[in-house]
Amino acid sequence: YLQYYGVRFLLFELSTPFLNAMYLLRKVGHTGLVHDAMQALFGLSFVLARIVYGLPLSLFFFRESLDLLHSGRQHSTFVVVFYLIANIALNSLNVFWLYVMQAKRAKSS
Repeated sequence: YLQYYGVRFLLFELSTPFLNAMYLLRKVGHTGLVHDAMQALFGLSFVLARIVYGLPLSLFFFRESLDLLHSGRQHSTFVVVFYLIANIALNSLNVFWLYVMQAKRAKSS
């Protein structure tokens, strides 16, 4: 069950190359059009991959994990509970980062 979700959860990292590109562009002092494009692509990919796609996927993962626990078919209760807690924590961070990004964007406008 983790193989199915693990591959899909890797899509959360879709925004990371754009974040790294923005960091690199800032370090070399380039804050022009290319930086702005990377910033827009980062924001778009963050929202689409981590929020629009990721939160519903996490709900499906949560439901399937709870069904697995209730049926008694899990290999390890500890592992399933650990992944559930980690999923909640990481999604909470994604929502928090979205809030921070929106607050910074609103402040700079």
